[in-house]
Amino acid sequence: ISRHLGLPETILEQSEKYVGQKDTDLNKIINKLIKQTTELDVKLEQVNQKNQELEEKLRDIDLERVRLVRERNQVMKTAEEEARKIICTATKKMDAVLDELNEMKLREVKLHEIAEIKHQVKEIKDEAKIVIETIPDDKELEPHSQVFVENYDCYGTVIKKTKQNKYDVQIGNAQISVDRKFLRLTNQPAVEAPLKTTIEVSVKKNVSPTLDLRGFRYEEASERLEKFLEDAAYAGLHQVSIIHGFGTGVIREMVVNFLKTSAHVESFRFGGAGEGGMGATVATLK
Repeated sequence: ISRHLGLPETILEQSEKYVGQKDTDLNKIINKLIKQTTELDVKLEQVNQKNQELEEKLRDIDLERVRLVRERNQVMKTAEEEARKIICTATKKMDAVLDELNEMKLREVKLHEIAEIKHQVKEIKDEAKIVIETIPDDKELEPHSQVFVENYDCYGTVIKKTKQNKYDVQIGNAQISVDRKFLRLTNQPAVEAPLKTTIEVSVKKNVSPTLDLRGFRYEEASERLEKFLEDAAYAGLHQVSIIHGFGTGVIREMVVNFLKTSAHVESFRFGGAGEGGMGATVATLK
């Protein structure tokens, strides 16, 4: 067109050089854009794949959370059932212990019997240290009301209301804390709360700090040692001396073995100067 219009040939040649260079640059730009577009498509595909993997993991986490919640609820339910059984068993044991103490009032009480009773009471208290979480209830109960305790399957008497909507309830000889939702009023009229049973047992404190086992046979010496340690422990003695003599060493060996396993003994040693030497053993009580 330029030639038909009469433009000089030199101008036309120069123009052709510029046009060719621009076409080349444009092709390079287009190729570069195509390459970048391809790379972006690959990266986008990778991102989509990772998003899909994350969604699958989130679904797995949700399923695991639901499973854990169900498992937790089942564990709590089982724990509550076990707690109710323990409380009922502890209540029965406490009643039996109190009955035994009442019988002991009618006869001479031995110190080792007192020790056994105290041990039983401690075990019952340890078993009964159970706390059960329950749902609050706004309806209040009057003191001395007769109620049926559903979670223990027995009747009791309301003593008082405590914090967090719980009530102290007297069941037999035991007083326990129960949530309101487990208490149901009965048709029986309100009665005075039962008085707590108090049994006093006197223990003699005038126990000698020395036990002489010389001249006794093995079995009798063992029995005397056991009773002596119990009496000394409950009399509050801190240190005692057991005289076993020298002899064949049989009684001394029995004393040492017994002291090793005694619940009342903290430590022991052979006597020192003025304490009988190897013929006596000095024990420190707990």
